[in-house]
Amino acid sequence: MRPSVLFLLAYLAFPGSAAAQDDMSGASPPSELAIGGFQYGGDQANRVRVTDYRPSRNLPVIVFVPAHPASGRVSRIRPDWIPDLAVSRHMVVAWIEPHAHVDRRETDFLASVADGVAALAQKSHRYGFSNERIVLIGVGEGAHTAALLATDAHLLPARGVPLEWVKGMLSLDGSGFDVLQWRSRLDPRRDGALLKVLPDDPALSPMAQADAPNAAAFLFVTVKDDRAATDETLSFANRLTQAGSRVSVLPMVRTSERLPKSFPGSENNPQRDALAAFMLGGLAAPH
Repeated sequence: MRPSVLFLLAYLAFPGSAAAQDDMSGASPPSELAIGGFQYGGDQANRVRVTDYRPSRNLPVIVFVPAHPASGRVSRIRPDWIPDLAVSRHMVVAWIEPHAHVDRRETDFLASVADGVAALAQKSHRYGFSNERIVLIGVGEGAHTAALLATDAHLLPARGVPLEWVKGMLSLDGSGFDVLQWRSRLDPRRDGALLKVLPDDPALSPMAQADAPNAAAFLFVTVKDDRAATDETLSFANRLTQAGSRVSVLPMVRTSERLPKSFPGSENNPQRDALAAFMLGGLAAPH
């Protein structure tokens, strides 16, 4: 029996190992889209890039936020289809690009990303979106960044962006929702740079910030054979649900097949509609 659109993602195949060689962070905009942008903050290397697309003045804005530059984990879910889909559904897409200091403390990095989101919100009229219709996207360890921005009572609100404006947070193969568990999984030989800048501080866990207020809705797309990351995601999702947020967790199955429907960005994959509905404001998260 054909699975419904709302459950289809659990059965999607995933592109094989060659995809891991590509940039899967979602941190860089595709070159074929018309991209504008601006510098923010005191560091000339801080940039926000935005699709220069303005058919109206009340569009949602999809904001990719990065992982810490010391992060070395590659996501196993491809985000490269999202910008084209978003623009085709009349959404603005933005990328926050703080200066990539690998030795920057996590707290300073998070503050810089939050500054970028706030600077973007102040330019809503210029780029044709509503600053009250923000959807944050984090890919891999970038989901840690997105989750903190969507739950912390100070990071965005202290910069003039109330959490009520964040209508959704989308995590693709995310991790880092519990900092202590995250650190315990890092390999000192491979991840020494990240361990150096990531404090052993539970306050930097989205898990610890899950009490209300939070973003309105959360969608976690997980990789089904990664038990540790999935368990961490489920624990965080449960905390958010208890706090009153609307939450969905959708597992993907990894395979090496390369079929036309091998990832949600395929034009003939009906899951595109479900994810587009979520990005249109976090108001129609699949269950």
